[in-house]
Amino acid sequence: MSENEESIEEEDAGYWNYRVFKDHYKDGTPLFRIIEAYYNKNNEITGWCDVSTGESTALLWDDFKDLKGTIKHLMKDVNKPILIRKEKDSDELIELKLEEEEM
Repeated sequence: MSENEESIEEEDAGYWNYRVFKDHYKDGTPLFRIIEAYYNKNNEITGWCDVSTGESTALLWDDFKDLKGTIKHLMKDVNKPILIRKEKDSDELIELKLEEEEM
């Protein structure tokens, strides 16, 4: 299993993991959120889902053990490079280069 697959669940079409996504509010203020990033077998991002929206049930649990497991995955995934939009208003994501990260 590669380093990029530490907290993922294998599927036939690829895998997914949690990632930090850096976006911006309309006024330009940075906005960080947790997303689910979906990958193909070549480790390319093929899609993503914003788990912070009201439409998502990704951050709801009916079992405390499941909640703890999700937190464990989040703690690993927060150390991966931050994702940003490839172009403004694009749904295509790329990794933010380490020297560009503003923390």
